[in-house]
Amino acid sequence: MKLGILSDTHGDTQATLAVARMFDELGVDALLHLGDIGSPEVLSVLDSRQGYYVVGNCDPVYYLGSRSRETCEQKRVIAANYASYPEFEENPNVNLLGTFGKINLEGVRIGLHHGHYTERLWRMCDSGEFDLVCYGHTHTFAEEQRKKTMVLNPGALVRTPRPGFVVMDLPSLQYDRYYI
Repeated sequence: MKLGILSDTHGDTQATLAVARMFDELGVDALLHLGDIGSPEVLSVLDSRQGYYVVGNCDPVYYLGSRSRETCEQKRVIAANYASYPEFEENPNVNLLGTFGKINLEGVRIGLHHGHYTERLWRMCDSGEFDLVCYGHTHTFAEEQRKKTMVLNPGALVRTPRPGFVVMDLPSLQYDRYYI
C-alpha cells in the first residue's frame, strides 16, 4: 500500500491540488493529513482517496460546523462529531480523527498528531504502542527512530522554503520525499 503523508496545507488549494495530482501519478492508495488543514476546500481536493485527518492549532472550526474560532477542547469535541457535517457525511473517504488519531493500515500501528502538544506527541512516540508516529506543525521535514517507533514529519506544503510531502510504502515503512 502506498500512503501519502502531508501536513500544514493552511487552506492552500493550489498546493494541495498539485499534491493530489502527484498522488494520482504515484499511485497513492490512502493519505494522512497531519493538521492545519485550513479550509473545507482542501478536504474536497483530497477526498477521492481514503484519508485520515487530524486538526492542528491553526484550524478554525468553521468547516467543522462553526464560524468562530474555538478552544482546543471544543475543537476536539467538534472534530469527534465531524461525520455529522453535511458536506462530508456521505463521504467515507474523509475520516477526521480529532487532535489525535490511532489507525492500523496493512498491520502497521500508526499514531497521528499535529505536534503542537509536544508532551503528548513525545509520550506517543515513546509508548511502544505505535510502529509509526506522524506529526506536522514545525513545517520542517524530520525523521528519527525512537526505540521501535519511526517518527516522521513530512514538512509542510506552505510557509516553508521547500514545500513537500512523503509517500511511504506499507508495511515496509520505506519512503520517498517529494517536492512541489
